[in-house]
Amino acid sequence: MPQGLASGPAIAARWGASLSELGLDHPAHDIVAYYLAQLVVAQQALLSPRRIVLGGGVLGTPGLLDRVRDHAARMANGCFGTPIAATLIVAPGLGDRAGLLGALALAQRARR
Repeated sequence: MPQGLASGPAIAARWGASLSELGLDHPAHDIVAYYLAQLVVAQQALLSPRRIVLGGGVLGTPGLLDRVRDHAARMANGCFGTPIAATLIVAPGLGDRAGLLGALALAQRARR
C-alpha cells in the first residue's frame, strides 16, 4: 500500500512535486501521513510490534513523522493498550544509511 500511495514517485505523480517541495499547509502532508498511519495501525493490530521504523526519502519531510504519529493515535483510539507515540513509531537510527548498512551487515553474516 505505501509504495503506491505514499512513495516519492506516487506523490510527484499526484501533486506534481515532492512532498518537501509542497508547502507545510498543503493537504498532501496530511493525506500522506494518514496513509502511513493506516499502515502503522494495521501492523499494530496484526503483529503487536514494540517498534515500527519508518524511513526513506518521503519520511525525511519535516514534521511528517509527527503527523503520522498523531493520525495513528487517533485511529487506534487506545485499542492496543499502549499509546502510539515516539517510542513506537520511530525513524531509522542510522538515518539515510540504514539500508546500505543493513545490507552490508547481512552480507557479512552470509560470509560466516
